[in-house]
Amino acid sequence: NQQSWRPWERLPDNMCYRQRCTSSSDCCRRYNKCDRYARVCHDCWYGYPCKTSDDCCEKYPYCSPRQNMCSN
Repeated sequence: NQQSWRPWERLPDNMCYRQRCTSSSDCCRRYNKCDRYARVCHDCWYGYPCKTSDDCCEKYPYCSPRQNMCSN
């Protein structure tokens, strides 16, 4: 069974870690971003590095221009 070795596909909607994606809209936007090179969802957290607010997730939507980190 393919799902048995991909347990992240059975996680609740707020946990899309390592789910396959082509853009962040394929991930749980509140908690995750799509890594455009690996094409998998990864966590977004307070202090996540950013250049613009587009790099941040819904939970921490603002990129601080001085600190280059996501915050709310």
